[in-house]
Amino acid sequence: MRWILADGNWLAHALRYGLWQSGCNLDENPEQVLFGYLETLRRICLAGRVRNNNLHVFVDSKRSLRRELVESYKSARRSKTVEPNEAEFNTKFWAQMLQVWNVELPRLGVSVYVEDGFEADDLIAKVCKDLPRKDFATIVSADNDLFQCLSKQVDCYNSQTGKHMTLARFEEEKGISVSQWVKVKAIAGCPGDSVSGVRGVGEITAIKWLRQELPTKSVYIARIAKAADSIKQTMRLVQLPFEGTSDVTMTETKWNQGAFRKMCVKYNFQEYMAAGMVQWAWAMLFRMTDLRDRQSVRKRRYVHI
Repeated sequence: MRWILADGNWLAHALRYGLWQSGCNLDENPEQVLFGYLETLRRICLAGRVRNNNLHVFVDSKRSLRRELVESYKSARRSKTVEPNEAEFNTKFWAQMLQVWNVELPRLGVSVYVEDGFEADDLIAKVCKDLPRKDFATIVSADNDLFQCLSKQVDCYNSQTGKHMTLARFEEEKGISVSQWVKVKAIAGCPGDSVSGVRGVGEITAIKWLRQELPTKSVYIARIAKAADSIKQTMRLVQLPFEGTSDVTMTETKWNQGAFRKMCVKYNFQEYMAAGMVQWAWAMLFRMTDLRDRQSVRKRRYVHI
C-alpha cells in the first residue's frame, strides 16, 4: 500500500497567497477556496512523482504544545501586521478552509487529521514512524523538517517546485544520515518558526560541524559547544513527531464520485462538469484505485531531478 500524506496547512497557505495576489473577492466568489484546494489536490494525485489517489490531509491544531513549552515559538507569524483589507480577506479565507477540511473533503471520502496541541508535521511523522514494513508513503510538503521521516519507504515531494527528495538523494546532497538532520535543525534554528539557533550558524555550517570539517580554530566550534543546553532544548521543538503524539489510524481513501458530482452542481463548478481535459483528469483520478496494488509491490526506482 502506498499513502500520500499532504501537509494541509502548507497547501492552504500557498492557496491563500495565490488568491490574495490575484485579487480574488471572496464575497463574490466564495467557492474559489474550495475549487482552488480541490485543484491542488487533483494535481498532486496526478503528478508524475505521485500517480496515486490514496490521499490523506493533515492540519495543525489551533492549540500548540510547542508554544506552551516555548512562548516565542512562531511568534513572528502571530505578530505580523497586515493591512485591514488583507486581514479581512484572511478571516474569510480561513473560515472557508475550515469548511473544506471539516465538511467538504470528508464528503468526498478524503480523511483530514488533526490532534489537539500538535502540528500536521507531527501526525505525518507518526504515520511514517509506524508505517507497516511493506507500505510506502510520499509526503507532500515544502517543510524540510520532514526530511527526518525519509527512509527506504518514505520520500518527500514539493508539489510547487517539483523537487523530489529520497533517502539516497538526501544522503548524497547533505553528506549526513537522516538521523542527524534533527541535530542540524536544532543547531541552525528555524527562522520561520522563530526558533533560534546558534549565532551565525546555518544548516551548511552545522553539517560541516557534524562531519568535523570545520577548521580547528573556527569560532563556530566554541559557539556550538557553549550552546549545548539550548541546543538540547531546541531539539524538543524541532524533533518529529513531538513527544506525546498519538497513533494515527488510517484507512484507504475511497473517493465518492456521487458526492463529487453533487458538489459540482451545488457550487456550479462548470469547469468540472463540462466535457474536456479537466473532467477527464478527475475521471482518471477516480479510476486510479485499481493501480494501487501494482504500485505497492512494484520496486520503485527514483531518478533524481
